[in-house]
Amino acid sequence: MTRRLAPIWSGAVAALVALAPSPSGLAANNRIVAVVNEEVITEGDIASQVASLLREEAIPAPTPDQELEMRAALLERLIEQRLIIQEAKRSGLSVDSGEVGRYLQELRERLGSDEAYQQMLRESGINEEQLKTKIREQLMAQQMIDQEVRANVVLTPSELAQPGAAPDDSEGEEEIETSH
Repeated sequence: MTRRLAPIWSGAVAALVALAPSPSGLAANNRIVAVVNEEVITEGDIASQVASLLREEAIPAPTPDQELEMRAALLERLIEQRLIIQEAKRSGLSVDSGEVGRYLQELRERLGSDEAYQQMLRESGINEEQLKTKIREQLMAQQMIDQEVRANVVLTPSELAQPGAAPDDSEGEEEIETSH
């Protein structure tokens, strides 16, 4: 996947890195910080990721320098996610509504109640349709990653015979390349 995405990084991603915290408000949230093949990433997307990370990991409020580093790392992660999802769509991968529904049902069960589910949505600042879209994209990205990993895994017969054993640097052994 890295080889296939490298040209996209160099030619199709126009990153307008504007990561320094900006004045609050709607205009700041709509400020474009990167464009990935015509798909926009806004300041609001980054702010949402920062808030989610701080909440989920119970991280104390970061210093300004730490927040800047966090924002840069999250922007990089968002760009990578968008590239993977775009590649998955180009490859014809899709996730049906039933699979999204099952994942959503599992999430509701883990949270324990509809009230907890609704609270999670409020705290995340999204509605159920946005959550479904995020779930669909995550599942599609996972399919793409799985497909790429399976296509590039190379095992020798001895590695296949010893599950769980660490690969060695044996020379002269026949290699078997797996693909999907």
